[in-house]
Amino acid sequence: FPPDVAVTITIDTQPTDQTTVLGAATFSVAASITPSGTLEYQWQKKAVGTTRWVTVAGATSASLALTAQTADNTGDQYRVVVKGAGAKAVTSEPAKLTFDT
Repeated sequence: FPPDVAVTITIDTQPTDQTTVLGAATFSVAASITPSGTLEYQWQKKAVGTTRWVTVAGATSASLALTAQTADNTGDQYRVVVKGAGAKAVTSEPAKLTFDT
């Protein structure tokens, strides 16, 4: 793109809080890049009781499917960093996981 064209990423749909009873949950995001380009995703997790976001290995798509979650995971938060060529990375709002028995 010419240098005077700003490439921007917009998060159109933020991830939403999820409640699971069977241990499975899916977080998803919808993002767009203007004027055009390919988006890259990297999900991050902040475990309950911690202050640091850590990369979720292999979680590089617009959705994050979790399995085998337990009551210990209640309160864990997830967010996604969206990147694109020539654009400033954008981070989604965090969404919380709740395990309901």
